Amino acid sequence: MTVKKRSAGKGKKAGFTPEELKFGKRFLSSVFGKLLIGVLSVVLIVTLAALIAGTNLNLFLLLTGIALLTSIIAFWVLLLYKRATSREYKSGQPDRGAYP
Repeated sequence: MTVKKRSAGKGKKAGFTPEELKFGKRFLSSVFGKLLIGVLSVVLIVTLAALIAGTNLNLFLLLTGIALLTSIIAFWVLLLYKRATSREYKSGQPDRGAYP
C-alpha cells in the first residue's frame, strides 16, 4: 500500500492569510475599486489607440470610437446578464418572460 504525500503548498497561496486573499475581492467590488478599474481601462485603451494611430488623427478617433462602442455593448450585455441571473435567483426558476 502506497501512501501519497500531499505537497505542503497545495491548497495554500504562498503564506497569505484568508483575510489577505479576500482583500483584493473586497477592493474590486467596492465603488472606489470599480472606479479605479474604469479609469485604468480608459487610460489603457486611449494609450493603445494613440500608439497604433501614431500621427494619424482620423485613425485615432476611429479606434477610440470603436473601443467606446464595444465597451457600451459589453456593459449592456453585463447588465442584462446580471438582471437575468438575479431574477432566476429570486424565483428559483429560469425567467421565461410572458410565455409559460
